[in-house]
Amino acid sequence: MKIFLGKQRVPMPLNQKDLQDQLSKNPYWVPSCKKRLKSVGNIWCWGVNLDLHPFGLQQATSEQLEAYFTDDSLGDPRQGELFAIVSKLLESGSE
Repeated sequence: MKIFLGKQRVPMPLNQKDLQDQLSKNPYWVPSCKKRLKSVGNIWCWGVNLDLHPFGLQQATSEQLEAYFTDDSLGDPRQGELFAIVSKLLESGSE
């Protein structure tokens, strides 16, 4: 978005502080914490509690769960859209 707006000579409307202020009002927000990464050392990061995010953990019927347990190629019906990001990060070996 920053590149797109930059080409139009429009400043980026949000900065990191604005984004943090907006997100921190939601129940799924996990405050920043220091994390040690092998590749870069200590960093500060934000988090999202997938159990509380609307695109995280989803309610599933017993029929959906039974179908999943019978054939796991259907995908877990409890996993919302954010789990696709988590899966990709886990596949790539990100910490």
